[in-house]
Amino acid sequence: MPYEIGELPEGCAYEVQESGEVVFTDDGTVIGGITLYPISQEINMGDETWLEQLGVADYTDPGLWKMGGGSGNGYAWELEVGTDAPEGTPVTVHRRHYFAVTADCVYDVWFDLLATDDATQQKYLKTIRFPSLMGPEVDAQAQAEQAVLDACRAMLESFQAGSYCVQREGEKIGVREQTWSFLYNEGDRLQIVALDVGDHIERHAVLQADGSAFRSIPGTWSQEEIQWQIKEDSASFIMPWLASFHWNPDTVAYMGHTEGSYMIRVDEPYPNQSGTWDYYFVNFYYDESGTFTGVKITMDLYMETEQNYEETIVTTDPTVIAAEIDREYQRALEQTAQN
Repeated sequence: MPYEIGELPEGCAYEVQESGEVVFTDDGTVIGGITLYPISQEINMGDETWLEQLGVADYTDPGLWKMGGGSGNGYAWELEVGTDAPEGTPVTVHRRHYFAVTADCVYDVWFDLLATDDATQQKYLKTIRFPSLMGPEVDAQAQAEQAVLDACRAMLESFQAGSYCVQREGEKIGVREQTWSFLYNEGDRLQIVALDVGDHIERHAVLQADGSAFRSIPGTWSQEEIQWQIKEDSASFIMPWLASFHWNPDTVAYMGHTEGSYMIRVDEPYPNQSGTWDYYFVNFYYDESGTFTGVKITMDLYMETEQNYEETIVTTDPTVIAAEIDREYQRALEQTAQN
């Protein structure tokens, strides 16, 4: 078989039958598989009826409606079939097929859409690769894309293991923009949000240092230094995406690149964000020297609720970050002592 099935998500498995067909299961339930159709000399793959000539059962069944699609995911053609049930009557058949064509056979990768969701289907598709089908150039491109993902993952995990100062800009509350500053060093944290309210900037801050927690006194303005008070309850912090995202290869897909930027799609809801679609996009930015500088987050693309903002790495120098946190910590101690 000129294809490979890589590591599958937890609970998912496959089994190769004696006939050469493959069966996919999810927690023991059959959700799809791979069916082989040999290409004989009588079959004209250039004819639009090639699915009928191959004898694809779902295509030749007159009781199923058919909806064809274009090529994608490395496959030559897509086909969706189902029963045409009256309104209020459950559909009994709903399947999707992806056809990979080689010189001597067609591989039909199919899924039972009544038994699985689109996210699981995409996870399977990501693990199936047809090196001999795609050819060396496409295969090399796939390897290059995986190298980009591996580099982004390694960068994130290295960043999260150290100290950081991150600035987030462009995020909105309604029509008002806000800018976040996140500082973290060995458990000490400083978080400041500056909210544009028109005639002035309101700052709200939370500080945790040396086992003590503080928050800003409400109503402080941008031109003034933050006025601190003891925070009696536990300190709550919002983590930047750069620090909070846990890389899961099953939910990350390479999308493409432009000069100085790589885009990935994350197939899961944005962390701590309600009311968003089950995927969002992240651009990884690099400067001319190839140094990673930050990310751009895009959620609910092309919708009224679309959100865009950037998180920029200001510094990862623990000495600089610790000094900045300590400066506010000492001011917080002085102000709370006076009060």
